[in-house]
Amino acid sequence: MINVKIKKYSGGEHEIYTSSHGEWERFISDLREPLQMLTSNPSLKDDKYFLALITDELGYYVGVLKPLRGAQRPDDHLAGWLFFANNLQISGEELKSKILLFQKELDKEVCDTNILESICNRRNISEKKYPDTLPQKNHINKQYAFRLYGQGTQYNLEETLNCLNQHYYQEYTAIFLLENKPELRIQGMTNLTDKKFEEYLILSFLPEIPSNCSVYINNIEIGRNKPFSLTKGNSLSIKVKKRGFEDILLEYNSNNQTKDSQILLLPLSWKRRISDDEDISNAQVILKNRKLTSNGELFLEDDLRNPNQNCIHITASGYEERDVSFDVDSLSKENPEKIKLEREEKGYKLYIPLRGCDKCLNCNIISRNEKLKESPIKGYNLLDRVGVGKNEFQLHYAPFYPLKKLSGKIILIVSIILLLLAGYLGGNWMRNTFFSSDNNLNNKLNQGKEPITESPKIPEYVNYLKANAKWNKQKMGTYSEIEDLWDDLNNRDFDKILEQWNVKLSKSNIPLWNQLIKKIEELKESEPDKYKKFQGKVYNSDTNDHDITISAYLTNLVSVHIDDHSTNRQQGNQNREQNSQRKSDDGIGSLDD
Repeated sequence: MINVKIKKYSGGEHEIYTSSHGEWERFISDLREPLQMLTSNPSLKDDKYFLALITDELGYYVGVLKPLRGAQRPDDHLAGWLFFANNLQISGEELKSKILLFQKELDKEVCDTNILESICNRRNISEKKYPDTLPQKNHINKQYAFRLYGQGTQYNLEETLNCLNQHYYQEYTAIFLLENKPELRIQGMTNLTDKKFEEYLILSFLPEIPSNCSVYINNIEIGRNKPFSLTKGNSLSIKVKKRGFEDILLEYNSNNQTKDSQILLLPLSWKRRISDDEDISNAQVILKNRKLTSNGELFLEDDLRNPNQNCIHITASGYEERDVSFDVDSLSKENPEKIKLEREEKGYKLYIPLRGCDKCLNCNIISRNEKLKESPIKGYNLLDRVGVGKNEFQLHYAPFYPLKKLSGKIILIVSIILLLLAGYLGGNWMRNTFFSSDNNLNNKLNQGKEPITESPKIPEYVNYLKANAKWNKQKMGTYSEIEDLWDDLNNRDFDKILEQWNVKLSKSNIPLWNQLIKKIEELKESEPDKYKKFQGKVYNSDTNDHDITISAYLTNLVSVHIDDHSTNRQQGNQNREQNSQRKSDDGIGSLDD
């Protein structure tokens, strides 16, 4: 596509001619300010025309600016713009001829529309296999530059017009192309004369990137299958992201590439991280002969889609073993696969001896409880795993059980009498010795007799939530058990807080957590509409504030009025104001990625 537009700037802005209206017109800039800087330059005061260049995502704009000498204002001028799209292969020689033809038309009182239309003719102009790709242009900062051509410089005008796709041109609102003259000095613009013209490769991907993926070049997202350019000799990093899978990272170096275009073959071999968020501490979750951990293990997507290889084997002391297949597409961190384990079945056999023979009556007693520590039946002994199955035990009749019980009582009584007698004799002996009583030593001895009990170890993340009234996103991210809790609180995902997080934290006796759950449950029951409107509304939108003060969060649930026009900024402001004032289901294991 080639288009022309002629505008007159004198006592305002007036359109004289446009070959075809379209989106391309919105990138044409008013250049009266920089033009006045040039026309006031002593070395340029007699120049009849000035060439200006604008580059943008759509293509290239070459402006022929003709100052209106003797006009009321020094910046009055006639501007003729020639636009050609970035997919056209137009040489510097061809472009120069169109510019000269354009200049002749601007000298006329009335332009010949037939000649203007011929300028838009694409004869002898072919399309590029891949269009030029330029970086995003900064339309906010108005900065201007100039490049001198001709005698005493590296390039002539044709060579300059042949290399309009320079990426650094995008940094400027416009670049003026000026013929070099002795003692020419220009103030207020950046001089690009000594910058060399760069050569670019146009790169594209094979195979095509699927729609559920995104592509990043040097950490900047680009279109999935949109070609992009790279300066010859440079390298780049490519990252392809797919939800639920590990990022694919590649490095590409353009050294030794001679072609103007290059196809990048991306080995899209996706790997998924499968982790075990176990509620049963001694459980082992095995996938493809590898034990899953909370940090996760990487598996190829193709393997996980194979029904013969995506089976998980789970073992845990006291539970029945299980083999479970899963759907890799439905598995996610937000939607983990929960697997319920059944308590291991313990079997007991009761043996009852018969009178007058060596035979016994026996029967099976099945129990789902933990292993028995003693016989549940009076007069019977528990024999551990004697000639029976893996989890079977025997209960045998103890024929001398009453006598054994009585003997035990007699032994206990005799032992007590001996202890009393020893104490009496020992006391008399102590009174006749030279040793004196040491109260401090007695106290230490008495203290040493106290039973030693080992307190259960409290997880570090529970200690953190108990000890802090202000919960910090970075700190919580260091604990794998609650690394996503801060985001769910900030996003007010109350359903997830009640249904998932409270299952994990309700038994940890965290006062602030218990208060929070109580408030959310009260809100859900008493004000269901308000509860629904809270859902998904960000509590703190300040990206620099990573703290949530729970007391402020609780107050916000009660005091803030939520409607369809409320903004997240109100919650973020209230959080900052209040912060400144204070400067499992039994046998449940879960898998996520």
